[in-house]
Amino acid sequence: MRLFAALAVLATLVVAGCSFIEVRSSVTHGEEGVEPKPAVASTPAAHEPEATMDEQQGQKQDEYPKNPHRTHQLKDLERVELEIGPNKLKAWLMNSDAKRMEGMMWLTNKEVKPDDAMLFVFKDEDYLSFWMRNTLIPLDIAYINKRKQIVRATSMKALDETGVPSNYPAMYALEMKEGAFKRLGIREGMTVKIPASVKAID
Repeated sequence: MRLFAALAVLATLVVAGCSFIEVRSSVTHGEEGVEPKPAVASTPAAHEPEATMDEQQGQKQDEYPKNPHRTHQLKDLERVELEIGPNKLKAWLMNSDAKRMEGMMWLTNKEVKPDDAMLFVFKDEDYLSFWMRNTLIPLDIAYINKRKQIVRATSMKALDETGVPSNYPAMYALEMKEGAFKRLGIREGMTVKIPASVKAID
């Protein structure tokens, strides 16, 4: 993200790429692939050899092929399991400035599956805002405070550079393809179970 003039008195630094704009005080700042199952034979004679580690890694990489526009490839991102109501989601972890800045930028509809999610993690709770620069698919976004409660859930249009604020202090932001929240019943006020190990690294 980049620094840009939002108002005569406010400067906006975009920090995440769905894209993220972090509001601080009066200043605005901007699966895992499923492991293939070994072949199971009904008789020893029909047994097929298990895939090697290299073959398994190749299959995972093929699930999320390299996107030439991105610095952080989906296949290389850590994923964490989240729970929201009855839903268990695998979310790509965006826990550094560089990752938050890129976010969902340049991803295509084919690359992001219906239940894929991306979790942006910040060091402190604050007012946040995201925009959709270089983001090709419409998204749902949930802002989550430090108590792991969703304080705002809304949607964002592809390539729209209008900032979408959290309205309340938030420490996390969760993104999914547009329509996922309605389908899964994700809404404001719900609690998101986020592993205690999930922290921002910068």
